[in-house]
Amino acid sequence: MENLITPDEAANFLGVSKKTLWVYRTKHKNRKLIKKYVISPKNVRYCRDSLQVFIERSKSA
Repeated sequence: MENLITPDEAANFLGVSKKTLWVYRTKHKNRKLIKKYVISPKNVRYCRDSLQVFIERSKSA
């Protein structure tokens, strides 16, 4: 199974706030790279590997 992390952990991994994480996920040009899994409306997880790819692609753009 993929390495899934909470929104707080994902924001910390990226070095941003949870609000910025939301902006990245909804409006950033590379937003499709961020894999999000909705378990329930209040239980969301992010794939750490997809966040790493997002960082790498965003830096090279």
